[in-house]
Amino acid sequence: MDGGAFQVPGDADFAFAGPQDCLMRYESMPARRLSHAQITAWEALHLDDPRYSSPFFSPHFTLAVAAGREDVRVTVMEQAGKPVGFFPHERRGRHAGPVGNILNDCQGVITAPGVTWSPAQLVRASGLSLWDFDHLIADDGPLAPYGQKDGASPLIALGSGMDGYAAERRAAGSRQLEQMRRKWRKLLREEGEDRVRFEPLSRDPEAFEAVIRYKIEQCERTGSPVFFRERWAQVMVDRLRDLQAPGCSGALSVLWIGDRVAAAHFGLRSGRYWHWWFPVYDPAFGRFSPGKLLLLKLCEHVASDSVPEAAIDLGKGDETYKTSFSNAEYPLREGHVAVASAYAVVRQMKRRSMAWARETPLLAPVRDLRRSLKARRMAERNAPQTGALPGE
Repeated sequence: MDGGAFQVPGDADFAFAGPQDCLMRYESMPARRLSHAQITAWEALHLDDPRYSSPFFSPHFTLAVAAGREDVRVTVMEQAGKPVGFFPHERRGRHAGPVGNILNDCQGVITAPGVTWSPAQLVRASGLSLWDFDHLIADDGPLAPYGQKDGASPLIALGSGMDGYAAERRAAGSRQLEQMRRKWRKLLREEGEDRVRFEPLSRDPEAFEAVIRYKIEQCERTGSPVFFRERWAQVMVDRLRDLQAPGCSGALSVLWIGDRVAAAHFGLRSGRYWHWWFPVYDPAFGRFSPGKLLLLKLCEHVASDSVPEAAIDLGKGDETYKTSFSNAEYPLREGHVAVASAYAVVRQMKRRSMAWARETPLLAPVRDLRRSLKARRMAERNAPQTGALPGE
């Protein structure tokens, strides 16, 4: 269905703020074939709607992934000749997943306010039988019935400024900020104030290479997929590193001690909304907890303007530093949208089998062993010998 179009008469499922006889038109295409007008319309939806604050909803994130992958597609939803929605996805036959796979921390369909649409019809019109998601922004919209598992992404909300954030953390019983400020003073005393500096937005190639190198080491050590060894991921981060687009810019933040990178982070930002993505640190400075100090200084930078939307999205995960730094969260869902087909039936049978394996008492010893191995990997991940995460 390359570049093909599919039309559905406007009815109760496809009502729009306009005449009921208006047609909803779907066009599925490779992301690289989006026109300038379509990209501009997508940008406008992303920037104007607070539901899509995350830079992962920007067309420029999808285009950065598509630069290294042939399977990235977008279904454009149109009514009355105007784009009213965009469905970015990676396609494998008749099965779709999120753009960027496990690296995409916010997923969904970007639609204009007031548009009513059917997820099943969208999937079918895209030439798919199944769409999987695991970081869907949860709301009461059309996708709400398709979520099978709830989760949350921790958030550092900084709209009240750094003083307001610190007061919230104290009231919640957290002493994390106080501990980190003491370590910051210790760092300045022991290393010298003139040798310590924080760059919120750096262009230094050495720091960027450190992020990639340490992240590869962490994945190899814990047995996780080494995504940065794949060409598409390398192309993606290279594109994002230099990207300065509305709603999606690459952001490299660095804590320097002398001429050495003590900690660094590469992520994305949309205005004053930052997404914490790939943090690393040098174990030689582990006694200072440089990764957490980097996050502290980034909080101070993001909070400096005290604008309501100022925030750092830490991404879904159970790392202890996320719990201690976060003062808010937003709900996420895992699930899928399936339309009637033999492929979808097989996939649903597989899901039921996996759910049975997770719950049956017969496999409890196997599950205990897997949890033990996972706990061991997490302990290795947080150990300071290779400096891959800010959880010192």
